[in-house]
Amino acid sequence: MKCLQLPSIHFYPLIHVHSTWLENYAFGYDLIHFLRPKTVVELGVFWGGSFFVFCQAVKASGSPTICHAVDTWEGDSQAGKLDESTFLEFQKNRETHFADISQVKRMRFEQALDSFPDESIDLLHIDGFHTYEAVKHDYETWLPKVAKGGIILFHDVKVVNEEQNFGVKRFWEELKKDKLHFEMNNQFGLGVLYKGTALPPENEFLRTIFQGTPEELEEIDQYYLFMKERLISRAYIQMYYRSEEKVKQLEARLLDLETKIRNKEWNKKAS
Repeated sequence: MKCLQLPSIHFYPLIHVHSTWLENYAFGYDLIHFLRPKTVVELGVFWGGSFFVFCQAVKASGSPTICHAVDTWEGDSQAGKLDESTFLEFQKNRETHFADISQVKRMRFEQALDSFPDESIDLLHIDGFHTYEAVKHDYETWLPKVAKGGIILFHDVKVVNEEQNFGVKRFWEELKKDKLHFEMNNQFGLGVLYKGTALPPENEFLRTIFQGTPEELEEIDQYYLFMKERLISRAYIQMYYRSEEKVKQLEARLLDLETKIRNKEWNKKAS
């Protein structure tokens, strides 16, 4: 597989939100293109960083996909509490750009289970409460809903945070031992699990990430590290220019106010 021919080589996110998933954006974009799922479910959405990447890839690839966002948008003790503005901003972005290919289920994960028949989900992203018990529970309760040949993503499989009782890493290490899996080599880590034993023979992308040679895996690892750095660099550039524009706006506003003040004082003297 030639990495420079992957769809993500031309990718840049349409929607910019705070997200530790940014380092996985390019991979998520490619995964949608090559998996072409009918149903995507994300458990734990927050600002929507990964969710909007999935949606953008669906639009770009023409995949017959509906993406489902499942969250209470209340936050938790690990990630912090969320106020209503987070959900409203998410909804505004979703409805503006992806209303036709996405649905929102504002509820707890267990409450959404009955919305999906068994073996109906092609891509499941687990990114909720990060204790060992919570991640294990999410995986075990949602696994029957994942189709054969489907993929399950686990965010933060490299994070060690004993103070907040993070347990994704421990659960992932136990789970992946006897299953087809792939792991993104970056700061927070992304575990990619395949439900099944037989890969589609014509899907070179899936074959590479799950059964690639050491040389192929090294190449794809370096490619996504490069893509991460490119996206982060462009994000900082965007922030810089937005800040510069904001400064210009404030300076113009200040000049306008000073002019009005001077004119008002002059008018008083003239009267």
